[in-house]
Amino acid sequence: MDDLIAKIVVGIVSALAAWGLGQIKSQRLLGVAVSVIRGLEKGTQELGPDQAKAVKAAVKVEAERTGAQDRLHALVKQITEEKA
Repeated sequence: MDDLIAKIVVGIVSALAAWGLGQIKSQRLLGVAVSVIRGLEKGTQELGPDQAKAVKAAVKVEAERTGAQDRLHALVKQITEEKA
């Protein structure tokens, strides 16, 4: 994944985690959250194992830095368990 794109994805995912899915009132923003999480999950499945781990590790580091890791984990679990 291009370094700039990876930084953008990490930033978006971290911001969404910080807000928490339950706090997102705008349907447009909710759609963005769902799209980003599902796209990240699908995109990392299409990468090689090392690249996928690197992308997810970068997201985790940023989420831990911002104190949003628990919320991010719950958010990813909620979205990925929902029907597409």
